[in-house]
Amino acid sequence: MKKRKVFVTILIAAVILLLGGYFFIKTLNPRKRVYGDRLTPVKVETMSFYNPSGQKINGKLYMKEDAPGKMPLIIMCHGLGARMAWAEDYCRTFASRGWAAYSFDFRGGSEESSSDGSTFDMSIMTELDDVSLIIEKLLKERFVDRKNIFLVGESQGGQVAALAAAKYKKDIRGLVLFYPAFSIQDDIHKKFSRERDLPDSTSFGFITIGKTYFKDVWRLDPFKKIGKYKGPVLILHGDEDAIVPYHYSEKALVTYQDAFLEKFEGAGHGFSGEDKTKAIRLTAEFIDRHIR
Repeated sequence: MKKRKVFVTILIAAVILLLGGYFFIKTLNPRKRVYGDRLTPVKVETMSFYNPSGQKINGKLYMKEDAPGKMPLIIMCHGLGARMAWAEDYCRTFASRGWAAYSFDFRGGSEESSSDGSTFDMSIMTELDDVSLIIEKLLKERFVDRKNIFLVGESQGGQVAALAAAKYKKDIRGLVLFYPAFSIQDDIHKKFSRERDLPDSTSFGFITIGKTYFKDVWRLDPFKKIGKYKGPVLILHGDEDAIVPYHYSEKALVTYQDAFLEKFEGAGHGFSGEDKTKAIRLTAEFIDRHIR
């Protein structure tokens, strides 16, 4: 009887130690809790759409291999001159948590875009058309939980995502903006004093754009549009961003009804390393909090 009591005592102590070790590791590694299981098998499928003109928008859909019937959906919008690859780490993280994530190349969004279209014909408004088409198409998919559709956009894709959320305000559950380029219109007006001075084409960093780009936003004030979206918004922005100054996100913060601005100390335009890890974590937490 005495040996049995000793055995039970040892067994209980072992269980307590194991549990204590587990929760200690979880405390040291909060990413495990936020990100979900990084070893979870994720399947990636090509999913393309065609606009009314027959131009192809190429994208990828990320889901768990044993995905449930209906899932929250996150649509990722890349920045000027970038491609869908920027969102891969985010998409795999979201998929590992049992959500669906869709990333795509804007038509003419970069010189290496896998979608149709030329950079000379691309603008914020053509990109808004692309996102609009994708939202409308994916709303019809059986795997999509229509109550939980989120938009995530970086830089120019951030302004596009913000405009799309305002347009589809009843369909978008939440919006995440990484260093959103609400500065574009001001930059254009600083460079050209009159609309008739707009060039037929110009190099914009590492991409050549056409007159359509300038004309489509010449009279567009994004701050008069984006506030129509009343849902939750998370804005992530570096305070040393030399391309899109931080104060544009401060202005967006007071434009939205329900928004939170996270300042990334010392970060410039784009997140990498620890900043990227933090951005993925904050985005996942935001989505998790707002799923209905």
